[in-house]
Amino acid sequence: PLILSGDHSNAIGGISGVKNAHPDKRIGVIWVDAHADLHSPYTTPSGNMHGMPLAALISTDNMKFQKNQISEQESEAWNRLKSIGSKSIAPKIKPEDIVFIGIRDAEKEEWGLIEEFGVKTFEPHDIKEHGIFYAINNALKHLEPCDLIYVSFDVDSMDPSISIGTGTTSPDGLSFVEAEAVFKSFLNHPKLVAFEITEINPSLDQEGNKMANVVASLLNYGLK
Repeated sequence: PLILSGDHSNAIGGISGVKNAHPDKRIGVIWVDAHADLHSPYTTPSGNMHGMPLAALISTDNMKFQKNQISEQESEAWNRLKSIGSKSIAPKIKPEDIVFIGIRDAEKEEWGLIEEFGVKTFEPHDIKEHGIFYAINNALKHLEPCDLIYVSFDVDSMDPSISIGTGTTSPDGLSFVEAEAVFKSFLNHPKLVAFEITEINPSLDQEGNKMANVVASLLNYGLK
């Protein structure tokens, strides 16, 4: 499936659905995003669920970096979310089976998990120095042990000069050409099980539907 969503927390459902359909398969996740989305309710600075999907999917509370006290009701809801799905499989993915491309705006709590688990990351300086295909090819090489690959493309992975219709932009993002390479490479990969595009917010788009048109162009290029 091609998944279009407004909020990155949707990936909890998307990847959980893939795991339900393929419970015996190892799922690799390529997270193309400015952010790590590895917060839990115990570490989140904002309370926004779109900053928590990967923490839910790897089933971590990250208590080492706890700074929030949460209610019993919130704790129960979080635990249900971590094990969502008819087969109640938790965790859905292994942290070492995540690859970040374009990450540049993460908090210390998230970097702590990335370092603890050795999560593969390709930051802007890596892409500038070696090129986008260095990140793409090495991401795929890293995930070779996985049976399936889920790609989640947050539009804020692109530079704010392009990604204007979204809520959490960050400088030094992917160029349009680099994003084209991401779409072309991953949409046509034989292990791809789902491709998600997320965080498009037309109400924040000062130029009408520019953000949606950019994504439509990327899709058109990637699916040719």
